Amino acid sequence: MYLQKIKKNEFLSSFIIGTLLAFSVILYKNFFLGGFLYKNYESLDYIRPALSFLNNFSFIGFLESLNQRLPAYPLLISFILKIFGEGNYFFLLIANSLLFGLTSAFLMKIKSLFIKELFWLSLIIIIFNLNLLWISTIILPDILFVFFLSSGLFFLLKFIKKFKNYKDLYLSLIIFGFAYITKPIAQFLPFFLSFYLLFFLYSIKRSFNFKLIYISLLPIVFSFLIASPLYLFNYKNSGKFKLTYHEGGHLLTVVYPCLVNKTGCGVADPIEKKKALNLGQERINEIKDFNIIYNNKKSRQIAEAEIYKEVFYELIRDMNKLQIIQSSFFAYSKLMLHTSLISVFEDHKKSYSEFKFNLKNFKNNINFYTFFWIIFQLALICLRLLQLYGLFLLFKIKENKWISYLLILIMIALIFPTVGIGNFRYRLPIEPILIFLSIIGIENLIKEKKST
Repeated sequence: MYLQKIKKNEFLSSFIIGTLLAFSVILYKNFFLGGFLYKNYESLDYIRPALSFLNNFSFIGFLESLNQRLPAYPLLISFILKIFGEGNYFFLLIANSLLFGLTSAFLMKIKSLFIKELFWLSLIIIIFNLNLLWISTIILPDILFVFFLSSGLFFLLKFIKKFKNYKDLYLSLIIFGFAYITKPIAQFLPFFLSFYLLFFLYSIKRSFNFKLIYISLLPIVFSFLIASPLYLFNYKNSGKFKLTYHEGGHLLTVVYPCLVNKTGCGVADPIEKKKALNLGQERINEIKDFNIIYNNKKSRQIAEAEIYKEVFYELIRDMNKLQIIQSSFFAYSKLMLHTSLISVFEDHKKSYSEFKFNLKNFKNNINFYTFFWIIFQLALICLRLLQLYGLFLLFKIKENKWISYLLILIMIALIFPTVGIGNFRYRLPIEPILIFLSIIGIENLIKEKKST
């Protein structure tokens, strides 16, 4: 009877169970792994602007202090620390556990749009996604970003599947707009959503008109309106409408070193990264009176980012095009097959280089870490096959054809900026879609088993 009550309210049950699980992992990490703030992650890059806003309550000062980061997560941090006190990072992680719970609840709602059964099995697949669970226990914007994507995706799928309430569409696009100012990886998402809505609405209306074009442009309009303070601030300081100047440094010091590697990379090689950075710095030093031309910190930072981007494209033009294709192929393969168990190992003081050495010598040195990794890796491969099967099933059902197109376009929009880089953290944005496809695949396998 009690279990039936839990199943009856899927949203609330998923939220509570997901939150409690994430909170339990947070407590485990605090008591056994040494505290709430991990200095080997870039958590401080989000805490500093939050504290600046909290102490000075100047929005201009806050934008100035962002330093390549986007504002959504620092604003959330600022709000939480305002209530609980500047040094209470524990409450930031409580907020993350709540976000994980909400993400779990919205993923369950997405499942319920298509499948009414499989509550417990779906919940296990959702809350035990190690990539989402572990990142929710770190002070980083990733779980906020995934929450926006999951909730936005639910309302958008609801609109497309039922095609009754435009409020669901508008709400989804506003939520995606907040995702746009959470992590730079969403920079292409509004354009892909506009492209999708244009053809989806045309397939229903069978004519182009002002309303169709107006609605299809809303993803771009909403995202740009929400991000407008950033665009205006950066334009005032540099003369360029920029959401963030993260792109230049990222391309030169992360993407390029990975593309140089013929098999892509999970983390940029430090030697190649240093070489690329030196090339960018040399180009800056060649500009006479650079500090006079760009006479404030923000304009210099944006100018440096633009120079880095120019150097990146010059280097790419000189590279063998087949190597770029090869490197990208291997990187995207790693993106899908790189297990997040590596992050858990690193938090347990097991370095990645040490783990790789043990894996190469596995026959002569069998140990817990490598054995556990192999089990997880095999499970991950099986999951990918299951997700491909789930996508095939969606395509197979005529009324879900446009659902399939949407999921594919969103995945492309979110993994396209990761070209050359292949690791589990860059896969995070598409985990909600992968989870949903897993549930679709399992549900059909169960049906087939029952019918035989």
